[in-house]
Amino acid sequence: MKGKKLFIIYQIGRIATVIILILFVILLFFKTQILHAMNMFGLCIVIFSCLILEVFCILALNAYVRNKSMTLTNEEHLSYVSLLTHKVYKRNKNLKAYGLLLMARDALLLRKEKKAQEILESIELDHLNPAQQKLYYLIQVVLNVLFNQETHDDLIRYSVIKSKNKQYPDEDRVNKAVEEKHHDELIKMIQETRKMQHIPSYLFLLLGLMIFHIIFYIGLSSQLKTGWILRPRYALYASLISYLLYIILSGFVLYKVYQLRKKHHELSALNKAIHVIISGFLMLVVVVLCGYFGIVSLFLNDVDEKQVAHHAPNSYASWQYYEVINSNGYTSTKDYYYSQDGLFFLHASRPVRKNTQANQTTPSPQTSAQPVQNSQSGALESNQAILAVYHLIEKESLLDHMQLEYLYDAKGNIYAKIGQKEENGKTYSYTLNDNGIKSGQREIVLERQSGNEDVQLVDFYLFDGQKVTDEHKTSW
Repeated sequence: MKGKKLFIIYQIGRIATVIILILFVILLFFKTQILHAMNMFGLCIVIFSCLILEVFCILALNAYVRNKSMTLTNEEHLSYVSLLTHKVYKRNKNLKAYGLLLMARDALLLRKEKKAQEILESIELDHLNPAQQKLYYLIQVVLNVLFNQETHDDLIRYSVIKSKNKQYPDEDRVNKAVEEKHHDELIKMIQETRKMQHIPSYLFLLLGLMIFHIIFYIGLSSQLKTGWILRPRYALYASLISYLLYIILSGFVLYKVYQLRKKHHELSALNKAIHVIISGFLMLVVVVLCGYFGIVSLFLNDVDEKQVAHHAPNSYASWQYYEVINSNGYTSTKDYYYSQDGLFFLHASRPVRKNTQANQTTPSPQTSAQPVQNSQSGALESNQAILAVYHLIEKESLLDHMQLEYLYDAKGNIYAKIGQKEENGKTYSYTLNDNGIKSGQREIVLERQSGNEDVQLVDFYLFDGQKVTDEHKTSW
């Protein structure tokens, strides 16, 4: 039957939307660097935007099924509503009461008066809203007429409940049909209550996608950790789309406010004019602001990004390396970033290649630290020492977020960024620097810096080629 088929479609749709949402979140969290690039609040915003989209997908599904249900025959609709009530609505008392009400109506339309009366008596009125209670009393009035019972009290209750819903017949028409005991007319009135306003399901889907994009982009763009940015090209187009959606949603909200006021209040010509003027002014403000920021983003910030070759081996060897040039018409800046997923960019200093022809420095057997060697063997030893110290720090869980990145300074000396840690409201970036040879061992210095503040010494380590020794000191 079509009723059962529609119920199956509804059930599959509900399950499918949940599965799609879960798959999207899994792909987003495990196929991109979002867990490393964003703070916890930003991740919560992203998850919230996904939940918003899920809600609107369910609303779109409900609208689609509701529209389809209006094309069913009374018998098919009774089958559909029965399945819905006993399998989906059973855990929610309000929904269950509404489902039973629809079942009673369909049974009455099929001229199964006794069954309709039994279902109606099983409904708890406290779980019906006023509009649903109005339908309840209308059905009870019709059943009382069919059973030759008193209708006075139910007619009064039906008349007392006011509803703007046009699917309910007016009181005079009902009273006249009751007085004349016009059974066919009463059944016709019940049949008319099946007609509901047709709301295109795609409107809910479009509205959900618009709200999702705005919240999702706000979360991505405003809650990134230090050193991370969104891909400039994506950020540009996503922001332009957001500005456009702000305008569309503002117009939609103002229109809906006007509709609600018109539905619940009789608006005079003056009130309508005032509403139009205020709405027009608000829309103008939104359009001007969004247009201004959109034009600034599109024309005054010229961003050029291109993929370039890696300049030095590091822990991001499998990542892409990008050169980003940002120009505002007056000044131009050039930055370099690593990216694994093409969406989140991690800032990277442009490495300078070592000069392997430089003079080597021979270490002396003194206890003071000697200059870092510029030979290839010295670079290899520095690399190994830094890696060993990194593993020790990682094992001791000293930092919140750890990632090893080898770089070179302007003099060709190797150093490494190893991660970040938040402390006292500040975010510190930690680096390991080679301090040369001390007592036959390579000394590695752990430093940290927050923004443009002075560099702080955190600890000193010695590496003998096999193990790392913590010197437990914070000064030279």
